[in-house]
Amino acid sequence: MLEKKVNALIHNRFDIEVINGKTGEIKQKARAFNVVCNNLWTYLINSGTAFATYIQYGSGSGTPSASDTSLFNRVNGVAVTEVSKNTDLANNVVSRVCRITLGLSTSVGVTITEVGLAAGAGNGTLTTHAMLQDMNGNSISIAKTDTDIINIYATIFCHCSAANGSVNIDYKATLINNLTGQVNNFGSFTVGVSDGNTRVYNTKTCSKSADVANKKIVYTIPRFTESEGNISGINDILGTGNFEGIDIKRGTWPSFSIENESVGTGDGSTTQFSTKFGFPTNAVVKVNGVAQSASSVTVKNIGKSWWANFRLISPESTDNHVIELVNNSWALAGKSLDSMFINKGYSDGVGFSSFNEYTYDGKEVKIYISNDLETWELLTTIRVNYGTATYTLPANNAKYYRITLRDLGNSYASNNAMSISGGQNIVFNTAPAEGSIITVDYDIDCIPKDSDHVLDATITLQFGEYVEE
Repeated sequence: MLEKKVNALIHNRFDIEVINGKTGEIKQKARAFNVVCNNLWTYLINSGTAFATYIQYGSGSGTPSASDTSLFNRVNGVAVTEVSKNTDLANNVVSRVCRITLGLSTSVGVTITEVGLAAGAGNGTLTTHAMLQDMNGNSISIAKTDTDIINIYATIFCHCSAANGSVNIDYKATLINNLTGQVNNFGSFTVGVSDGNTRVYNTKTCSKSADVANKKIVYTIPRFTESEGNISGINDILGTGNFEGIDIKRGTWPSFSIENESVGTGDGSTTQFSTKFGFPTNAVVKVNGVAQSASSVTVKNIGKSWWANFRLISPESTDNHVIELVNNSWALAGKSLDSMFINKGYSDGVGFSSFNEYTYDGKEVKIYISNDLETWELLTTIRVNYGTATYTLPANNAKYYRITLRDLGNSYASNNAMSISGGQNIVFNTAPAEGSIITVDYDIDCIPKDSDHVLDATITLQFGEYVEE
């Protein structure tokens, strides 16, 4: 059973400005720092209703409490207007700014003393509660007149962290909207598995267990059976749909040890073999049960296959089109303005495939080789009119490959795909004798899922109120 946890801590701040409706001058400012109400967790965890789609204002007095469900004396609740969103990657904080505006004729004669976020306009829907303060933290009130325009801004912050560094948060729009209360899709959680490339396999809908008292949601991933997830090692469990952006990555799993894996039988001439799973470490290769020295056999720390998507974005009909990566992959050693580089990293004879083209004129693909990234030799030219072209790299000692595309039509914004697969990562200096049994012990940091094993996993979203340290 694999158990992973994401912490998401929420808080909220209000900024209020009173504007003279005739001159446009800002005549008064106020701030308000909220108490997060228990209602927020109820909405977030156990409903399909977003917790921050309204701002309410009132004229009551008292000390806000987490148990509040309404303002002390609610005057009105207004649906918010979205202003902006921000992602602070360095500190793992996402925020959303929204506002309401009270026009000249709105709530004239009311003295505003309190505000709050809410899931609706009426009592019982309050999710945060705050009293107005001046810039020095003193309690104040705002008397609304018929010459005043009042803007009430709410900023909702969510501080994300992954327990034990076990989950990567990629701040996709849908995830940000969920975490900052614009929408609430914390219901059906879907995931898939990946071998570390851009493709997702075996998408599943998780069952949800809502625990409002402890401010958490536990999603149980349906079991990956003997026939599912067997993709040469699971490197990622990826949130999909509304949960795209929650990624459990390779390197966050515990290290798994593979013992006595059979990789082949010697024939007196073959020198290269392959582990079942990619990126092996601490490998010990054995021939007929006898460990081989590092000087006689090498085990390369490489993957089993790579996949990358990219698109052509330069319209000129030249070999030097600009290539933009759509999805990164470990295959890519980097990119330049005119080409995409691949660090081979494999044995000779790596398969190269999948330039998908859907225009009549097609594309011209050129593949160059180099050992120093400076001097390049043209290896081959491939014309792709429609569908997929496949090319197998010949046996050579080149370290790098460069791919350039020439658009032969007008479809320079179309997507393309490239995969590199095959290759072997166990290399003997001298071929093992005919009939010898070759096995290997090694460690990996992906999940060694195969037809002999099942996989059960859970993902916990742990919410809470953020408190300044």
